[in-house]
Amino acid sequence: MSGVTSEPGPRMAADPAHAAPSASAVLCGQCHRAYQSPTDQPEAVIECPRCGARARRDSLVSRAVITIPAALPRAGRSHAGWWWTGALALAVVVLCGVGAGLWWLQPASTRPWRIATSATSTPAAWAEEAETLTEAALTATRILASPDLDSARPLLLDAAQLTSLMDRYHARHPWQPVTLTGEPHGSVTKNNDRRLARLVMRTSRNTYLTLLLEETINGWKLDWEDLVKARHFAWEDFHQNPPAESVMLRVVARRGSATEAHFKGTGLTPETAIIVRLDGPQSGIPALAVVDKTSDLGLFLQRDLTWEQGRPYRCDLRMADPSLTPPRVDITRFVGEGWNTENERGPVRRQPTPTIP
Repeated sequence: MSGVTSEPGPRMAADPAHAAPSASAVLCGQCHRAYQSPTDQPEAVIECPRCGARARRDSLVSRAVITIPAALPRAGRSHAGWWWTGALALAVVVLCGVGAGLWWLQPASTRPWRIATSATSTPAAWAEEAETLTEAALTATRILASPDLDSARPLLLDAAQLTSLMDRYHARHPWQPVTLTGEPHGSVTKNNDRRLARLVMRTSRNTYLTLLLEETINGWKLDWEDLVKARHFAWEDFHQNPPAESVMLRVVARRGSATEAHFKGTGLTPETAIIVRLDGPQSGIPALAVVDKTSDLGLFLQRDLTWEQGRPYRCDLRMADPSLTPPRVDITRFVGEGWNTENERGPVRRQPTPTIP
């Protein structure tokens, strides 16, 4: 049947992986799929049942002579990709292993996490710290459960020196017993052979308190100033109710500037004085001191103070002119440098205290 266009046979699975090789199987020149030829006549024009492409029978490659299915090259590339992926993963594992081995060969002192597990963190040290925290927590529980300030006062740190401040504070904020519950959490440190315990404990009101206690020759005592933020209260009280006499306060000092009114009555000028801006433990309520540059204190302040960095000082202050903004104060005595818990309870730093005539 020369020159006759044959009709395509029934559609069937023509995937090369499933087409059975035979003398009448051909490979489509367009979609490269194998299918069963309806005739073996060379001049017959046949149609691919997959893509509809028509071609002469003798122009198509017989499926029987194809020895490697068309899908196999792609599969070969996929296997090669997996092989390279596996090789890369193996190389990473080997490099990590080598790196870990080199790390373990380093001296123990150069490994950060091993420093944290030094001899001071042994089970015996942990047990000792837990026992210390428990002792401090029992004292804190007993103090805060006191019915009034007088009952708690014997177990408050530096109570004799703070009597006046305590009375003024609790006149505005009456003492209220607090019940502590749960296990204590915190840390124990040493400062000049004294143990300090910082605790975080839950209360029966479902709140948390941070407590600082110090071990003294008379047992553990609670830092009342730290508990009620008394240093800021003292600074506020100094502004609101200026005492007639000088009072020792903890301040943050830096250089400042003043108006002409601040110099009035001091006998000093901007050229002969250094202006000291004083803030309490929390900024926002400043005061200004006008200090003679030639005095011991003035010479010290010129060396020590900057405009940006505040310095913690303990000073005896007297309110000189509360009508000014900020009010002017006089530094009647420079007590010392540093007043935060770590510095104040540790050694005094640097040069001797300057004298004030």
